[in-house]
Parts: sequence; C-alpha cells; structure tokens
Amino acid sequence: PRSMRFGLWSATKAAFGTTALLRLAQHLGPEIAETRIGDVVDVTASHDGWAGVTIRHCLMMASGIGTAGLVTEPLDVYADNLTEPDFASAAPEEVACYSAYQGWYAAGSRTEKLEQAFACPSYPWGPGEVARYRDQDLFMSGVAMDAVWKRHAGPDADLFAMVANEVYARIGIGGADMNRTKEPGGDIGVPLTAFGLYLGVEDVARLGRLLTDGGIHDGEQLLEPSLLASCIDGAADKGLKTGTFTAENREISYHLAYWQLPMTTRAGRDVTIPSMRGYGGQIIQPLWNGITCFRFGHDVPAKQDRYDSLKLPRIADAMRAL
Repeated sequence: PRSMRFGLWSATKAAFGTTALLRLAQHLGPEIAETRIGDVVDVTASHDGWAGVTIRHCLMMASGIGTAGLVTEPLDVYADNLTEPDFASAAPEEVACYSAYQGWYAAGSRTEKLEQAFACPSYPWGPGEVARYRDQDLFMSGVAMDAVWKRHAGPDADLFAMVANEVYARIGIGGADMNRTKEPGGDIGVPLTAFGLYLGVEDVARLGRLLTDGGIHDGEQLLEPSLLASCIDGAADKGLKTGTFTAENREISYHLAYWQLPMTTRAGRDVTIPSMRGYGGQIIQPLWNGITCFRFGHDVPAKQDRYDSLKLPRIADAMRAL
C-alpha cells in the first residue's frame, strides 16, 4: 500500500481543484476566485444562466445550472446527481438528468465536454444560492482556471502542470498525475478536476501537512492563506447547506469543494471538520491542530450503515485538542 496510488474519486475536487485555486490565487490574488466563467470560456448555452457564474460558484457546486432538482425544499444537494442506470427509465425529468450527465461523462475532448455542459438548462434561482452536486461544475472550474493560467503564463501553460510542479513536487509528491480530456491529434487535455487524481498514502500525508501548515512549505507561502483558512479553519456556519447529515443528525455544508461536518469537540467547542470525500469511502480531513485524517475504503453503496466520517477527527481531538 505504501507504493501504490489510490484513485481519490471526488476527493479530487478539493485535493486538486481547490488546491489549484489556492496556488493560482497565490500568483494572482484571492480575487481570482471571482472570475466569471464567461470572461475566460466561450459560453455557447442557449440561456443566460451562466452570465454571473464564477470560479467560486463552480467550486461551491452552486452554478445555478442543472437539469433536475427544481424543488429547493426539502433541500437535497444530490437532487441533480442522477447518474445510476436506474434513472434511464424513470420520470421524464430524471431521464433528462441522467442523459445529460452520461452525455457529458462520455464526451472525450474539452470542446465536446463543454458543449454537453452548456446544453444543460438553468435553475430559476441564480448562482451562489443553492448547492447541487454536479461534476460538471467542478470540471468547469478547472477549464476556467486553466484558461486564466494560460492568459497569465502563455498559451502553452497548463493548470495541472503548474500545480504538480509548484505544489505537489515541492512537498515531495513526485510524478503526480490525473485524468484529462482526450484531445484530437494527441494534444494535452485539460484536467477533469471533478475526479481523476491519484495519490499514495504518503502523498496524502504530505498534502495534508501543507494545508494544516497554512500553505507554507520550507518558509515559502505556496497557497494563498485567506482562501485556505476559509476552507479548513473549523469555523462553524460556513458554506451552503446540503440537506445531508452526520451520524449525529447535524446538517453538513459545502464550501469550496470541502464538505464541512459539524462536530462538538471534547472541550465543548462547536466546529466544522473540513472533509474531502470520494466515492467508496475516500476521506481526507486536514485539521487545524496539525493532524490530517484520511481513509481509503470501498464501502458497499447499498449498505445502510455507512461509515461515520467523524470517527477519525474524534480520535485526533483526543490526541491534540481541536
């Protein structure tokens, strides 16, 4: 296990997507998160739903774009995440959602994936208001950040190479790789950002230490500190509510690709535990007390008794008070 790499699945959203934003912001300032998608990507949607959508909105899963989940009460962050084959023969709106995702997922190139993403309608609310779990949003954040980086560093610049060379390699993660779009002629594709990063056990520990050290490595600030703090400082009441709950029946929120899990520490302090989460049971939790908790698993999706994601933070709190 020490020498193999693990597919992080959707933990990639924060491990790469948010990390890319933090490094980009260190170069260009934290306001880069407010870059509008339409200012750096050619939007071909037939509606104006993308008009005010920013990189931040996409990393918040709150673009306001989507096919299903038109009802906001009761809140359900997964209402537009109808990706299982059962939805291929469900209600019309569910079939449309399933087809929209599968069309995007199967599309190979950057252009084809963008066409599928822009084919989705918009919700009646605007960006930044309601969280809807959509891989397309995270993909769009990566496309936009790659475009921003190319404008700054030149047309041959590459977002993933920048993060791999300037962040991962600097902290000892060598040869990092992730899934990309498949471009004609063998051109290098853009990172998928929603999933596709592969890290080993020690790689995760190194990334966690960088995050818990405030983005500083060997005395150099690698990651923009204010945005990083907003992700992992443990402050309560941050992000957008999700309609999902911890094992203690406390509502989870979502902020810049980190799930924020409410927990009361042994000292009685109410905090939120920043959590990268991926399919099957992949969990990475960089904590402000300097401890990083992580778990690689393969939980049975149909199992009712799911893993309690606060088990490891409770142990970390007992070791070194949060």
